Amino acid sequence: MSESGKTGGLYRKIGNVYNKIEAYLLVSSLVFTVLLIFYQVIMRYVFNNSSFWSEEAARYIFMWQIWMGASIGFKDDKHIKIELFTKMLRGKVKIFFSLLSNLLMLAFCVFLIVKGWEFLKLTFMLNMVTPALRFSYVYVYASMPLSALAVSCRMAGMVCGDFKILISSEREIEGGKI
Repeated sequence: MSESGKTGGLYRKIGNVYNKIEAYLLVSSLVFTVLLIFYQVIMRYVFNNSSFWSEEAARYIFMWQIWMGASIGFKDDKHIKIELFTKMLRGKVKIFFSLLSNLLMLAFCVFLIVKGWEFLKLTFMLNMVTPALRFSYVYVYASMPLSALAVSCRMAGMVCGDFKILISSEREIEGGKI
């Protein structure tokens, strides 16, 4: 087996492990959020004693779920996009526009990482804490740059894949599904 074949297999294994961890975290956090909200409803309407922390915790967990769910959306190609124009394209032209789209998304993710990191530093310096739980907002707002990093890793893989197809021979493209 060639050196690049071993490396590709290693990346694929690491990606599969990451995908499983990400899915497990999202599913378990969803179950936890549902239980937390159920607890809040029972406390409020059955015992007439509202919990001060559960609503805030559910909100911040939900924020993490949304940002991390974006990464899975890109993995499964389930994000909303306009395909009217790209469905009319074939071959290398279609791959070129896919590459361009993925590069723009990658640039946006890098922007989110940089600006999110700057915001986290400011939040840390100001020692901002959540009202009920008294957690540092750094833990809450870290969801954006970390999730943008996860999405950018996926986008980098898609850019590499598009670029490989773009530089491949025309026969390989016609023989494939493109």
